[in-house]
Amino acid sequence: MVNPILLSGTTADPVKRMASGDGAPITSIAIDPMDTAHVYVSRDTDSVWELETVTGVSTRIASIEKPIMVAIGCFSRSRYVLSDTKLTLL
Repeated sequence: MVNPILLSGTTADPVKRMASGDGAPITSIAIDPMDTAHVYVSRDTDSVWELETVTGVSTRIASIEKPIMVAIGCFSRSRYVLSDTKLTLL
């Protein structure tokens, strides 16, 4: 994640690194440009996670069998999870 707020003269790294909730590599993330919470899935797990970028805390929000990808709807900002067999609205 790129830190959108850096004060003038700050030497901090603009890239903020956060681990996934289960420690596995993240395979898909849906960045919501209107929020600080973003949905993601990680490799070899049935968990869907929400990352709060302000605190860096991930919370498990759903269990979907074999999730492949997450997405955010354009106008409604609804969250979707694609799996092998279905598209789920969270």
